[in-house]
Amino acid sequence: MISVSLMAHKEREHYLPDIFKSLGFECPVSWDINGNRWDTGARAWRMYDPESSHHLVLQDDAIVPQGLLSAIERAVEKVPDKPISLFYRNKKRYDLNMMADAAHKQGCSWVVLNRLNWGVAILLPVKHIDPMLKWVENNCYINNYDLRIALYYLHKNMPVYYTLPSLVDHRTDGTSITDPAFRIPGSQRHRYARYFIGDSAASYSPSGDIYYETARSLNFYYRKLLRKNQRAKLAINT
Repeated sequence: MISVSLMAHKEREHYLPDIFKSLGFECPVSWDINGNRWDTGARAWRMYDPESSHHLVLQDDAIVPQGLLSAIERAVEKVPDKPISLFYRNKKRYDLNMMADAAHKQGCSWVVLNRLNWGVAILLPVKHIDPMLKWVENNCYINNYDLRIALYYLHKNMPVYYTLPSLVDHRTDGTSITDPAFRIPGSQRHRYARYFIGDSAASYSPSGDIYYETARSLNFYYRKLLRKNQRAKLAINT
């Protein structure tokens, strides 16, 4: 069984009915109450159902297809114990697009990257959640919600599985809530999935091959985020 919760800001409350309609139910919502992305995300993770095998945290700018939970059930049958991202963004960084394109051309169902890159739709085994929250809250100083989770899984030496195509897309209307540089119309127009399943996830099959990232190692990303985390810690203490 899959449980679901949602990170949301009051400025985007009007997005929620579409998400609930596609899910087929109203999931619990963790509202932004203080502008702290991690606080909102951590409360969303704590909304997991302990009877579920996995918990999905969506963000309020997610585009959700019909039949998402059934597709997720099929996905976790194939990859039961790994962190999964349901969103793989079309990105200016050529190697990310190149990997997605190569995997798509080869008919792969998964791209395995050595770190978590986006927070729109993260799916975790329930047994991972409490240890992840505890570790992050004791060791992370980066403000960014998804980078904190990324650092945890790098610390655990565990890569992230991305569904191909993406089972969730990102809205391209609206503006960023957290980044002042992107609070302008049109700032989100490039934030969409490289390949998206579409309005319905009924056709999704996770049984294809797996495409593995080879260009940059897990250790490369770990060292990079550790440096970023250390700088954030020093900024707090000065």
